[in-house]
Amino acid sequence: MTELIKSQTHRGEKPSIYFIRDKQGHEIDALIETGPNTFQAAEIKSGMTVTSESFSGLKYWGSQLTEYKLHPWIVYGGETKQEREAATVLPWRDLEPLLERRLSRKVD
Repeated sequence: MTELIKSQTHRGEKPSIYFIRDKQGHEIDALIETGPNTFQAAEIKSGMTVTSESFSGLKYWGSQLTEYKLHPWIVYGGETKQEREAATVLPWRDLEPLLERRLSRKVD
């Protein structure tokens, strides 16, 4: 999360990153606003591997927030970018593909 906030701040942008969780524990670690009703939805995992459970929050909220367009991502401790059916998987050291789809929100 810190890297995402730092990246936006260093580019002179107002951070637009949110967290969502309901009473049942369904959550998305980072919702990054990229346009009107459009967000990059990122689950952040510390492990070196990605399991099917890693996608559960993204799948749940994708079915609940139908008025929004969510682009799903998994950020993990591994080394390779992967294109999966449910989301793009990125190593935490290479967040650029995730951050490229941002909405420019310059700080006044």
